[in-house]
Amino acid sequence: MSRRFMMHCGAVVCGIGAGLSAAGASAAPSPFTPFTPLTRQAAAPRHDAGVLRSHVEVHGGGNDVALVPGTEQNVTIHGVCRSSDPEHGSCVGETTYSFDLRRIVVLDVRSEGAACVVSRPLRGQIICTLDLRPNQRHTLDATLKIDPDARDETAVSISAVGNYTVNPDELTMTLDPKATLRVTQSPNPTLVQNGVRTPLLKSRVLLRNDGPSAVHDVELIEQFSAQPTLEIALDPAHRDVCRGGDYGFIICTFGRLAPKEVRSYRFSASLPSQVPTSASTAIIKLSAELGAGEPKRFDLLHIGREYYGLLDVPDEILRDRPFTAKVEFSNGTPSTASNDVVPLQWSFDGGDDLELVDYSADSKLMSCQRGAGAANQLNCQIADITSIASSGDATLTLRARRSGLIPTRLSWSTALWGHDTSVYTLQVDEPPSR
Repeated sequence: MSRRFMMHCGAVVCGIGAGLSAAGASAAPSPFTPFTPLTRQAAAPRHDAGVLRSHVEVHGGGNDVALVPGTEQNVTIHGVCRSSDPEHGSCVGETTYSFDLRRIVVLDVRSEGAACVVSRPLRGQIICTLDLRPNQRHTLDATLKIDPDARDETAVSISAVGNYTVNPDELTMTLDPKATLRVTQSPNPTLVQNGVRTPLLKSRVLLRNDGPSAVHDVELIEQFSAQPTLEIALDPAHRDVCRGGDYGFIICTFGRLAPKEVRSYRFSASLPSQVPTSASTAIIKLSAELGAGEPKRFDLLHIGREYYGLLDVPDEILRDRPFTAKVEFSNGTPSTASNDVVPLQWSFDGGDDLELVDYSADSKLMSCQRGAGAANQLNCQIADITSIASSGDATLTLRARRSGLIPTRLSWSTALWGHDTSVYTLQVDEPPSR
């Protein structure tokens, strides 16, 4: 989003000396030749002929509101003609503003009191044609695109060709990078089954730079508080940037994150010891040049003999491309007596950004319908899940309407084992360009 600011700078004096010509001065002709040079005394200007000086004062600002790398912002620059002869002076010529193309690209310029254009093809200069009388002003309003990696300061060089000069010949603008790093763990809570060394489902940690500036030197550390200690298995596909796991923690060195870039890793957790149903936490700490924020906490639920639901989604999801997700329920509870009827109800909510294109239930005994007034919500129920033939599973066909991180929910409840909700964060990428 563009925002205007006034560049704050010292006075700019553009003065060019224009001495009066002595060609019109008369001298006594030489008796030898009509081309005899004038004497030094005759060539000197008359006492009442002053030296005409013109300059343009340039005023702007980069101290009050700095440029934010990764954004498009407006810069306003003012110029006023000054002359030693207010009656006959002028400022006629061209002023050129040259930007550092490694950091700044000029997208557009608007002007009053002068004809200003953006130079082509590099778009690193603004050229203004001036024809001003003394005390007349001109203004240019430039839209700049700032490189997301720009830091510290950037300078604008100013030069003039004409009957005036500029001063200062350089404007300095401060660069103030801004970014927010957002981390999610999906699903949350992560389900860990007691006393079973086989994980139920891999967890995915996603780190996104919400921008607008790029962020450098990004490192992530995830630690687990579970007692007894969880067995953590890091997905081998991410060992190029992450290390750790086993009974310890996970460290990932991501380096640079561009604006809107998402980095991720997967791990699985298992609890080898049988303990009562309980919970623990995963704490993720970020360190970076900027945007790290406070440590983030995520839940791990150690389930014993429970009934639980999982949402299985593909690793790659592209915007506007349909994909399938599987809703699966597992019964970790021993079989009950035949007269114990346990109904199941569950709902999936894709929100505004995840379209529910289609669905199909695995069991003919389960009925499903879309939510009233919520086309991307699916509500399903089955009268009894204790039967081997009964299942609460379903296959969903989904389509993401935007790229980025999209949260979705799976909630379920039973009359016997209570209810629960898991939040899944899906990473959606842009489709490849043709």
